[in-house]
Amino acid sequence: MMDLNKLNPYQKEAVLDESPACLVNANVGSGKTTVLTAKVRYLCEQKGVAPKDLMVLTFTNKAAGELKERIASYLSDGGQLPIVSTLNALGYDILLRNAESLGFEPKVATDMEKMQIAMQVLSEMPPIRGLNYDRLSGRGGLIARFVEMCEQYHLDAERFENDPQRADIDLKAFAEAYEKFSEATQNFITFDDQIQMCLKLFEDHPNVLQRYQRQFEYIMVDEFQDVSGDCAKFVYLLAAKNRNLCVVGDDDQSIYAFNGGSNRYLLAFAREWGAKQIVIDENFRSTQEILSMADAVISKSQRLPLKIGRAHV
Repeated sequence: MMDLNKLNPYQKEAVLDESPACLVNANVGSGKTTVLTAKVRYLCEQKGVAPKDLMVLTFTNKAAGELKERIASYLSDGGQLPIVSTLNALGYDILLRNAESLGFEPKVATDMEKMQIAMQVLSEMPPIRGLNYDRLSGRGGLIARFVEMCEQYHLDAERFENDPQRADIDLKAFAEAYEKFSEATQNFITFDDQIQMCLKLFEDHPNVLQRYQRQFEYIMVDEFQDVSGDCAKFVYLLAAKNRNLCVVGDDDQSIYAFNGGSNRYLLAFAREWGAKQIVIDENFRSTQEILSMADAVISKSQRLPLKIGRAHV
């Protein structure tokens, strides 16, 4: 039986809240992982929710591993555990399980696998005029450069062919090599494709989306300040039927802007979903002096109201 007295009042409010949509706005060092794992335990032990109906999503394999380990230690009856996954790993799993609907079995290829295929393609063809064969491997070598050129050609062949910097390249021979490389890698998908292809799968095959909506009655997402537009849409679609969605994040940080991440989806969540907002601003890592200085720096940024870091005493 879980002991709620181990939680501070703010954490306890978040764990016990039964609003269909809930936004937990929590500072760094405020015990977000504790809240997520305790909420899973509360729903399973106190509210009778089957673990298989729960899903917890986060961004990194390390964070997912920590969440899974903590949840397993609480729900230690040897039964089924909730799905704990990164967003991209979930997307890839959905694609693999629905390969028939996709029309092919996708594969997330490593750079090494791409380069091995590129080397095989180039070794089976006469040297292509304009490509430097002096150095094969390494950054800037022929193989890496050829893979990069193929990706550029795929995005915009006309622009590639009309680029003055490509004037010395035998474009006919390169196009032939590109076709062979493209055919050999046609089932390869990128990191970003995992979510984008899921959205397309859901659009083309609504029955697939409906199956996952029925499967997951409760969905929780950690680090929601880092989701991209595609990731936010992916989560919203999965939660659309039951609308039991709890997102946890810190509007004062966002480290995945380079990959399309933005805190604007966290900022808009309460309004768009009619979500209850719970603030956890008690910090277990820093002194009040550090927190006050940090708040003074970021107070003029776009952020959710009411959150001022307070040191735990």
